[in-house]
Amino acid sequence: MTTRTDDYQRQHGHSTARDHRLPGQKDRDRVLYTEEFRRLAGITQVLTPTGHAFHNRLTHTLEVAQVARRIAEHLHHTERLGPHPHRAERIDPDVVEAAALIHDLGHPPFGHLGEHELDRLARQAGDPDGFEGNAQSFRIVTRLAGQSSDYPGLNLTRATLNASLKYANLRAPAPDPLDPDAGQQRKQFEKFGAYRDDEAAFAFARAGVTHARATLEAQIMDHADDVAYSTQDLGDFYRSGMLPLHHLTAPATWAAFFEKHKPHFLTGASSAEETRVSVQLREVLLDLDHTPGYDGSHQDLLNIRARISEKIGQFVQVSVNWEDPDGPALVVPDSTRLTITLFKRLIWEYVICHSSVTGERERHRAVITFLFGHTLQTVQAGPSALRGSLLADFVPPLLLDRALQPSGDQAVRLAVDIVASLSDAQAETLYARLNPIQKDPR
Repeated sequence: MTTRTDDYQRQHGHSTARDHRLPGQKDRDRVLYTEEFRRLAGITQVLTPTGHAFHNRLTHTLEVAQVARRIAEHLHHTERLGPHPHRAERIDPDVVEAAALIHDLGHPPFGHLGEHELDRLARQAGDPDGFEGNAQSFRIVTRLAGQSSDYPGLNLTRATLNASLKYANLRAPAPDPLDPDAGQQRKQFEKFGAYRDDEAAFAFARAGVTHARATLEAQIMDHADDVAYSTQDLGDFYRSGMLPLHHLTAPATWAAFFEKHKPHFLTGASSAEETRVSVQLREVLLDLDHTPGYDGSHQDLLNIRARISEKIGQFVQVSVNWEDPDGPALVVPDSTRLTITLFKRLIWEYVICHSSVTGERERHRAVITFLFGHTLQTVQAGPSALRGSLLADFVPPLLLDRALQPSGDQAVRLAVDIVASLSDAQAETLYARLNPIQKDPR
């Protein structure tokens, strides 16, 4: 892989120290040993643990990295033995693994709810870029994480930075609903890879890329994320009793579920095609929950683990279309995409939309709103106010150092960085200390 000279260029130059590691290996190790990576152990994946061993962002990330690496290794090996062995150079398992370790670094407290609230609050406060977890991950490795006093961030290679960009665009303006391209505009408004404040690092990462699509290595990382989330989280909630799969497969119940979520499975299909897909997905559930139901026994645990393992084995069977005009494209079989979508909709319907989770979300929303308002007010009051506040006990040293002369949008971005850097427990503790009279924000 030594021919990827430009891809392995670092934004702030190379160290002169001798190092036996390959560039992607060095990137992977730099991410692994950051405080920001360790913080993921305290960040919600879907639900805050309540007695069940639900995944957190750290365990999820480790599984994404493992799946991503195995896919990359398989594709690299296949291409190396194929008719175009030079293509194998475009798939570096170390780079893919490093990108997977990066992909969730930017998640704020309380999972996606925290992400949506910070976006709303930051835009309301005057920063049009708001907040986006993927953009925050990119910001962490290019600016906020510490590796050396000689440069900001971790000084990763262009290849790894590019592979971490699931969305290879900056934030687009809010879409005009009357514009014929409103759909694409909305996608690029809602999901983007970097803030304008980090545009120089984004330009470095994308230098030399002639198409708008994410790199093949980024596509592998993204697919691994889908695989890990849709299987391991599904297993969590099935074992906790939140997914009544044995009831869902009853013909009438399944028909209602499929009709409700049909737009996510297919668009514009014929009635015959709809029937085929409905039967196919119901068979997936019957196979997954063949006992039926989970009774907590060791045998049932082994059964569900075996089924999930089988699904992962199927989901990683992908290939590459090297002739796509928009650049190399990861090819995921339709049956795999459908099944992953089914698992995601199950989690949405029975977990995320569950009444008990709704109450928890409202409490977390109030915590994020209060903390952002308090942090922004403190930052705007100047460095001495921040250093003398309770926030100083929770703010990473690098963010404290950046709070020299904040004003305007800079203050909003700094407030976002501070709140986003907290773990779930830190957010709860800080809220309780700052708001002692009303510890429960409900």
